[in-house]
Amino acid sequence: MESTDSRPTTPKVYRLMKRDADGFPTTGASASTLGVRPHADVHLDANDEVLLDVCGMSVVPRWRLMLFTRVPKRLIALVPGARGSDKEYCFCAGAGGFVRAGFADGLELIPDPGDAPAHGVIAPTESVHVDAFQSALWATRESWFVDES
Repeated sequence: MESTDSRPTTPKVYRLMKRDADGFPTTGASASTLGVRPHADVHLDANDEVLLDVCGMSVVPRWRLMLFTRVPKRLIALVPGARGSDKEYCFCAGAGGFVRAGFADGLELIPDPGDAPAHGVIAPTESVHVDAFQSALWATRESWFVDES
C-alpha cells in the first residue's frame, strides 16, 4: 500500500501538536494532539456517530497562518509575538494543494469556503463512530513530520 505522504494529491496540511519521544505526534482527544475532541471538534448523534457537518480536526495550509498565540515561543524570530507552548511543534503531512481531496483512508480535507482558505478540517468521508474516526486519524501518525522553517 502506498504511503499517504508520498501521493502528490494528498493535501499538504499543518497542525500544532505535542511530540512523542519517537518524533511523531502524540495521539489523543485534545487541541494539541493528533485527534479530535468529541462535542467540541465534531458533533455526534445519539449513537456517537460523527455527523458530516464540515467539522473535524483543524488544520492550516501553512504553519505561519496559525494564531500567533499558539505558535511556540521558540519561533518568535519567525512569527512576531509568538507565545505558544514550546511543548508543541508545527507538524506537516501531505504534499498537494490545500483543496478538498482525500487525505487518507476514510479521511478528507475540507478547506473553509473562499478563494484562499486559511483553515480547514480533516473529516471522515462517511458517518462513522467517533472511535473509528479517531483510529483513522491516528493511523496517519507516521505521515506527519516537524516543519518549522
